[in-house]
Amino acid sequence: MIIDTNVQPHFRYNAEVRRYLPEPHKLRAIPDVERQWYQAPGGDYRQDLYGDSYPGSDPETVGRHLFEDMGVDYAF
Repeated sequence: MIIDTNVQPHFRYNAEVRRYLPEPHKLRAIPDVERQWYQAPGGDYRQDLYGDSYPGSDPETVGRHLFEDMGVDYAF
């Protein structure tokens, strides 16, 4: 059995998270999706994970990579 305990979904675009915030927090600064504070040298994601959207932002693509391509049984 394979369990991936480090699945990190991402926003499709910067304003997406604001839909889920309470009103007082909607106007606060939120870091851009494309601008990581602590980015690894060469980028945080494999180049083949970039498609029509930001890596981790499309649930169907994430599911395919995890469950079909990598054989993961459970993901958190």
